[in-house]
Amino acid sequence: MKRILTVCFLVVLVFLVVGCEESVSYEQEPNDIREQATVLLRKIGNGAISSDSDEDYWVVTVPDDGETHSFRIKNLTGNLQLMLHAYDTENSMIDASAAYETSMHENPLRSDNPDLWSEEIHITVRDRLVLYLLVQVQADGGSSGSYTIEHEIID
Repeated sequence: MKRILTVCFLVVLVFLVVGCEESVSYEQEPNDIREQATVLLRKIGNGAISSDSDEDYWVVTVPDDGETHSFRIKNLTGNLQLMLHAYDTENSMIDASAAYETSMHENPLRSDNPDLWSEEIHITVRDRLVLYLLVQVQADGGSSGSYTIEHEIID
């Protein structure tokens, strides 16, 4: 009986340890350039812009699934903007209209609402892409601060 209890305890312990993943990614400095981007693994991350010259790059690889992907920064404590740079899997910047659909026909895409409003970009993906998300102080009257970044499929 003691042996069965020990085995059951070990099985439960393994399930608890394996199931206890961190639910949020945290930015990893340095991540001020695209090549040092923090991977947005769990669809949500936390970061902070510490000065007007600080920039945070995050990276997400999305399949050619035809889904609409939403990228958002929220819980802002500073006036920040979100930009999305789209690259193919061979690390070449792509023509925006060729690989995804959006109301904005540019690469990079930009969301720069005033003050502490959340920033959001939606794209519908037609090709497998590597997306670099850039969080930075807004050029006109922005200020540093912390934020939460989210990736969600909305289709």
